Amino acid sequence: MKEVRFWGLLLGLFVCLGAVIPLVSKADVLDTAPAGLNLEGLFEPGKFDRNSATMQTVLKNGHSQHVIELTNDDNQVGAMWSTPC
Repeated sequence: MKEVRFWGLLLGLFVCLGAVIPLVSKADVLDTAPAGLNLEGLFEPGKFDRNSATMQTVLKNGHSQHVIELTNDDNQVGAMWSTPC
């Protein structure tokens, strides 16, 4: 009985979290990114096989800015590290 209750509570938690976590498109994120961030030379992708992290340049309000994308699909890993000052 305790096991059934545990799995029921766990399932309820996942349902509740799924209901409150909004799904946002990549375009929505880029549209709301702060203007004027220049990350050139401040970050570099982690040096390991199959690192999915990239830095993208986006033009917004006539200014270029950078956005770091760690992953773009399921089952990926990504890391971006700051460079030495």
